[in-house]
Amino acid sequence: MKIILIFTVNLIFQSALSEYNNNNTPKNLSSYGVSCSQVNVYPHHQSSKCKKMSTGSRPYKVWNHNRSVKKSVTASNLEELIAKGKEKLGIPESEYVRVALGEDGTEVDEEDYFTFLPFNSTLILLQEGQTWRPEGSEHGMDEPDFMTSDGRQVSDRVRMLTTGLHKDMSRLITFSNEDLQELADMKPQDLAQMLMDTEEYAKAIQDACQRFLDERQQTSEAMELLCLYHKARECSPYVNDEGEGHKRPKFSQT
Repeated sequence: MKIILIFTVNLIFQSALSEYNNNNTPKNLSSYGVSCSQVNVYPHHQSSKCKKMSTGSRPYKVWNHNRSVKKSVTASNLEELIAKGKEKLGIPESEYVRVALGEDGTEVDEEDYFTFLPFNSTLILLQEGQTWRPEGSEHGMDEPDFMTSDGRQVSDRVRMLTTGLHKDMSRLITFSNEDLQELADMKPQDLAQMLMDTEEYAKAIQDACQRFLDERQQTSEAMELLCLYHKARECSPYVNDEGEGHKRPKFSQT
């Protein structure tokens, strides 16, 4: 009797297990509105399509090397981020840059590593000769605040002038000839970085500086000519200052 009971229970269990398997195969999932690509029925045989990551554009934040300019960009790969970052930070397209994480300075130089960065990651673009520094270390450093692309230190006077222009461009007309000449002689990329604007804007500023210099030079030459004319008029024996006409030249009697 016990043997018959065990056999009956075993048949019932096998029947229930078979019914469960039939109701949970991939061919019946369509009745629930779910495709095989959406549900991993066989985890050990997952297709490569299910593992592939999205390659769409993602948002990032980019700093220049001293964290004085911060821009937002969207990019789908490392090359695109560098190109857009250069454009927004005023870095020449031909300039080589390195990408580093803003939080710890880790250099991002592989596409695979870049794809694992979270959305809105903060990155820093470093040009040749520039190094990553922790946030806040820019203050109180003994090193100069700004260096040109060829390694020369920018004077405090130039920094003051560019700061003034950044606030109000009309201050340009108040600059001395020496100040105008110094700005006109700078490399556009260096001036653009100090103005925190594009290289095209920096070139426009330099053109304005040169025009002011040329106009002042022409005015100065005109004033010199007027002074020479005035002196020549005073010394001429043919000019009557009282408006009585031309004086006749005096000849000595022989």
